[in-house]
Amino acid sequence: MAPVTQQRPSTNKRSRSRRDSRTAMRVRRQGESSQNNHLKVAYITRKIPAFDLLDEDSLVKIEQAIDTILAEIGIEFREDPETVALFKQAGSEVTSVGESAWNIKFEPGLIRGILKTAP
Repeated sequence: MAPVTQQRPSTNKRSRSRRDSRTAMRVRRQGESSQNNHLKVAYITRKIPAFDLLDEDSLVKIEQAIDTILAEIGIEFREDPETVALFKQAGSEVTSVGESAWNIKFEPGLIRGILKTAP
């Protein structure tokens, strides 16, 4: 009697690559995944209406207080002579308070004017 030989199934790489490409095409046609449609939201929609915390009068009071603080107390800059020179050119009052420290006081509205020119 002849020995029984088992035949292995064909492992043709070509047929496997075709099957893989068909699967990939089917997934693309289905929109990559039909199970995760909830993840395809373009952006979060806000359902809460906008709310102004402060009215215009309160904002004006805050700006006036800021102008007063910057004019009377100022801001201390340390180890940045280039920035100090730029503020001095813009019209600020610069006082040296140490070897590499300066106090800069700003006229009311000066910072707001500088910020209007910022990109």
